[in-house]
Amino acid sequence: MASPIVVQAYIERLCRETGTDSLSIYNKNTGAWYFKQDNTTIEVFITSHFTPHGTVRNFIRCFSPLQTIPLSEEKKFTLFKTALELNEEHTGIKIAIDNRKEMLCVIGERDTDGMDYQEMVTTIIDTGTLAAKLNQLLQNYF
Repeated sequence: MASPIVVQAYIERLCRETGTDSLSIYNKNTGAWYFKQDNTTIEVFITSHFTPHGTVRNFIRCFSPLQTIPLSEEKKFTLFKTALELNEEHTGIKIAIDNRKEMLCVIGERDTDGMDYQEMVTTIIDTGTLAAKLNQLLQNYF
């Protein structure tokens, strides 16, 4: 199982390989690393959840903001309908609202159990790639 400590080591390795200082992209207040890819920012953090069986599952989660939630009910409906349609097209990644920021976001996540380094990198890259694609698409609507 890739523990949170192992995932942190993976993130530090990714930073070294891309010439990035892991401390410079880490925010102690949010407990997240902020990677840039194309015109997107990807917030990466590790979260743990207790199961009904008393065990703990750890996840790597990647958030990339797409669009501020519009005030107009008509535009909000169109945005949510579009997001639900897009969710059907993409596996392993979802589109959801980040209530903390009132933003529609692309969210990539993976259970760290059995995750290797390349799978972590793929999760981060896929999140950023889809966010860049959807940013372009949503700009046409909003």
